[in-house]
Amino acid sequence: LALSEIASEHQASGRPALILSFSSRFKTVGSTPVVRDVGLAFEQRRELLELEESGDVDEMMRARSRMLAVAKEQRQRQLQVKRRVLQLASARAKAMLDSLQATELSSAVDAVLFDAPDGGSSSAAFAFAELRPSGDASGSGDGAGTVLCTGPMRERAKEAEQDAEKLLAIQQAQGDDAACAYAEQLESAASAAKDLDTIADS
Repeated sequence: LALSEIASEHQASGRPALILSFSSRFKTVGSTPVVRDVGLAFEQRRELLELEESGDVDEMMRARSRMLAVAKEQRQRQLQVKRRVLQLASARAKAMLDSLQATELSSAVDAVLFDAPDGGSSSAAFAFAELRPSGDASGSGDGAGTVLCTGPMRERAKEAEQDAEKLLAIQQAQGDDAACAYAEQLESAASAAKDLDTIADS
């Protein structure tokens, strides 16, 4: 309960979430593995305490060794999963940037990657400008993380970067509302152009 209260107060303060780890130390055999599961930590402590009370130090050492081996195996599995996740994320990021004909995106542009609906290897990426509150275009300060409006989805990162430059210029000259109104105009123009392309292809 005390840990839950501490974690709740910490989260309410706006600070990053607490990551707690637990271990018990015994004079005879040393420490139990460091784990994040408080229930597991108490169970390991209870097991070793019972063996300590019985006076069976050898069995205590064997039990601790088993605990350490299990913990090591779990860490290795978790590391493998993390590596795989990073590999997949890196591959998706590269595919997205390749599709957008870019090597990187500025802080004023975001992008999405849509996988093929049939599960195939083909995918489509789109970039779009993001407008943040005045005085916070860099993504820092009180408005960090807040997006006022976005530009249309573009097939090339360069086009989205151009949208972002125009939106920022209007924002600096006329304010947030005027910039977002222009974003709507960009969206309407992009939709109309797409409709014309569809008609021309039919």
